Formats: sequence, C-alpha cells, structure tokens
Amino acid sequence: MRMDAFLTLFTILVSSPAVHAQSTDVAASDFDGSGRVDFLDFLDFSGAFGKTSEQDGFDAKFDLNGSATVDFSDFLIFANNFGKSTTEESGTFLYVSDIVQNRVEAVDISTNLSIPSRAFSVSFPRGLTLGPQAGLVYVANLDSLQAYDETGSFVFGIRLTEVENPVTGTPAAPSGFKVRVNAAETLAFVTETAAGAVEFIDLTTRTSLGQVAVGFDPGGMILSPDESTLYVGLRTDHIAVVDVPTRTKVDSIFTGTTAINKITLSTDGATLYTATATPDEGHASGSLIQIVAIDVASRAVVDSLQISDPVDLVDQVLELAANPAGGSLLVTLFKTAPAEEGSLNFATFVGELLVISLPNLELANTITIGEQAAGFGISPDGTTAFVSGSEELTSGVFSIFVVDLASGTRLSQLPIVIQSATEFIFQSTKQVIDQLSRLANILIVP
Repeated sequence: MRMDAFLTLFTILVSSPAVHAQSTDVAASDFDGSGRVDFLDFLDFSGAFGKTSEQDGFDAKFDLNGSATVDFSDFLIFANNFGKSTTEESGTFLYVSDIVQNRVEAVDISTNLSIPSRAFSVSFPRGLTLGPQAGLVYVANLDSLQAYDETGSFVFGIRLTEVENPVTGTPAAPSGFKVRVNAAETLAFVTETAAGAVEFIDLTTRTSLGQVAVGFDPGGMILSPDESTLYVGLRTDHIAVVDVPTRTKVDSIFTGTTAINKITLSTDGATLYTATATPDEGHASGSLIQIVAIDVASRAVVDSLQISDPVDLVDQVLELAANPAGGSLLVTLFKTAPAEEGSLNFATFVGELLVISLPNLELANTITIGEQAAGFGISPDGTTAFVSGSEELTSGVFSIFVVDLASGTRLSQLPIVIQSATEFIFQSTKQVIDQLSRLANILIVP
C-alpha cells in the first residue's frame, strides 16, 4: 500500500469521531481476534487495501461489504467499528490514572479489554476517585479538581486555592494530591502538599469552601463510617483529625515516630493503620519499618508488626490498604537487599505485596511482584489485587499485575501500557475473574 494512501486513511480514522457507513458485525473488523477493533487491525487492513479478488494475496475477510474489492467502502465500515469491543460491556470497570502519560484508562475487567470510550486525557492526574451518586470520575491534578462522565467527557473543573510560599512570599507551586468525596457526593476533599492542608469543595455549588491546615506533606485520607471525621496521613509523627461539619482540625493521633503519609481504616471503622520508620542503627537502612494499628476511640497505638529486614539496604512502604472483605491488610514493600555471587557483592531490588492478617497484625503471605511494587487496588469482593510494579527496573517497563489473594499467586498483567500508576479505584458489583493481563492509578465501576 502506498504511504500517501496509508496516511490518508489513518488521518480519516483518527480525526472523524463518527463515520457513518453500512453497519456490520463488529467481530468482522476484529481481524486479529483480539476482542477489540484497534490499531493492529488497522495495520492489517491497510496492508490489504486496494486488492481485488483477482489478485494474489486477496483475503476476503478484509472485503467487509462483499464487493470483491477491498476499497474505501470497506474502510468506512471498519472506521465505524474502530475502538469497539466484540463483546458487550459487563458493567464492571477499572479506571487507572497514568501520571506520566497524562491519561486515565478504563478496562472491562470481565473481558480483559480496554474501553476507549471511557478513557480520557487529563494533565498530571495525581488522585482519582468515583462519585457514588452521579458516577463521575473525580481527578485531582496540580491546580484543580476535575470531573469526567462515563463517556470520558469533561463535566467541570474547580481551581484549587493558591497559597504563598512562606519564605519567598510568592505563590507556591500548586500541589493537589489525593481526592475523596462523601457518599452524598456533595463534598470533595483534596490534600495539597505545598499548603499542608486539605481543601473542602462544595460539589453542589462547585466552589471551594477553604483550606484546613493539617501538617507536613498530607497524603492519604479516609472518612469515618459516619463521615463526620476525616483522618489525614502526614509525613510526620501524627495523623491529623479533622471535624467535617466545622471544617476544623480538632486532634492529632501520635504514631510514636515518623509515618508515611498513607493511611487506611478497618472495615468496622475502629482501627487505623499506617507505616512508620524508626531510626535504628541495627538496620543497614538506618530505619526499622513497622506497620502500626491505632485504636480510633482511645487514639493509642495498640499493635505493631516489623516488616523490615535488618540486612536490607533500603526498605520503603509505598501503599497500604485494608481488604474491603475484611480480615487482612495489604502492603507494598520495595526493598534493596545485599547479594553476592562468587566474589562479587551487589544489591538486588525486590518489590513485594505483603498480606497481613487482622485483627492481630501477623504476616500471612509475601507475594513477589518483581523488582518494584508500588500503588495497588483491591477488588470490591476482596479476592484480587491489582499491583503497579516492574519485573525489571532497568527495562523501564511498568505494568499492573493481577494477584489472586486466595492462592497468593501473581496471575497476569493488565493489557494496557502504564508509565506510572498513582492510585487504584474500583466500582463493581460483579466478581473479578483471573484472566486479566498491563496499567497505572486504578478505579473499578459497575
């Protein structure tokens, strides 16, 4: 096929949102049988374009209208099917935000197929959550909170409050990080690292209600079951407690030592969990890493579990979350450990998913993801984890690995290329199956 003809077809394909043509079975345009009409099918079609039944190399499967010639009429039919799946959507979706590629991707997790109609582009998506009422996907980026509907269309955006740099007196760099919304979808909460604050946003009037100062480097946050209290993880020795009705920081829960700014809450709302790093010369890394349990009622640390190895050169907790089905806590741990081969000494990189049983903190399973394990999400039924990681860091390739929690087995990868996953969110009423195969910041939707 001539290059100018190829470019013409490709330009029409990507620039025409709706090409009206004769209707045909979507599966007929899925030439490679992948379950989706995509760019690989376009490449196959372009190679056959222009051929007639009298020529060598003619393949009738590309002659979609049966005219004995693969021509522009066939292309219009193909273009009408481009991006579609050969199966109906199951209603169970996984959303993933990629902070490097500035995209939010969507996957139907029952068919292992991406859903282009739900995906969208957004600048620097750091936080991601789902509105339980309107079904909007909320994205926190550097300077705003944005909302998108189920077609991937932009609905509205709200600029975050600017703050001054206390040293220079000039505007500080915007720094929206994580976002959460209440059950009624009337309030949104956005952590902002530069301001050391949580911004309250009225989703009814789509205006900011102001910031609540909470402390250094706020990250993860979680609402109490009755939604009267917001707990905010800080990169310091305490967790901030914010009263939602009055928008006031009312207390601090001390963790005993420096914590990561990620927190989670037990399914009954009685226990908070975070990870701490205590200086310890007995550890090669200089720190003893623990998971700590905090009783919400008494504000006291009631249990802890050491997860670092004294010989490790680096130990870093990237994420932790309570299993929505109850009974366990999941933690991703990245570590650098010493190794030797013959007379050579070197360091190995290991990314693990730890399964910790509850209510007592006991290590139940360690699942190796690769050389890196970072953010993750857990399916609503608690059977499957989706973990961002890399099998080999030097490759620069990051994927979303699917882990069966019952067997402790890494099953496959999601079929989407992701550069850097920041968060996982789920919306689903159906069981996740184990055929998933590559993705970044994740959310599931029914």
